[in-house]
Amino acid sequence: MGLADGAWQTEAAVELVSAIFQDVSGIRRSIHLCYGDFMARSWAHNRQLRPLLATLRRIGDVVDRVVLELSLPEQWRERELLLEVDPRMEIAAGIVDVKSPRIQTADELAPMCEQLLELVAQRRLVLCPSCGLGRRSVPLAIGKTKAMVACAARF
Repeated sequence: MGLADGAWQTEAAVELVSAIFQDVSGIRRSIHLCYGDFMARSWAHNRQLRPLLATLRRIGDVVDRVVLELSLPEQWRERELLLEVDPRMEIAAGIVDVKSPRIQTADELAPMCEQLLELVAQRRLVLCPSCGLGRRSVPLAIGKTKAMVACAARF
């Protein structure tokens, strides 16, 4: 949220992430660049992908996977910026909207997945919820997960 809203700078973010993963090896090192989730709303005022890009370019040596909230319309509109992310990094594309009480269908998610595959190699693309499902009801979380898995199975 701080990167998006300008309260935190790339250099500080890179230093912190590097320090966290300094002696970590043998696992997939992942981070979620979160816009917050309070009562199914983002905390960040700026929900664009562009403010995160400088940090994403710099953490490829430190992080193996980044989780992005691509269900946000602002991030989705800028999805072509994924072409500028370090190609060593996996993109966990949060296309399943956890902030909506509606369960997207696999048919709704599939075109998004197809568009992402035009930008990110299949071996680097992971589908996921836009954020955690822990604050959602169990039936909603299960429904969203089933739709996501059904979509992923098509590719």
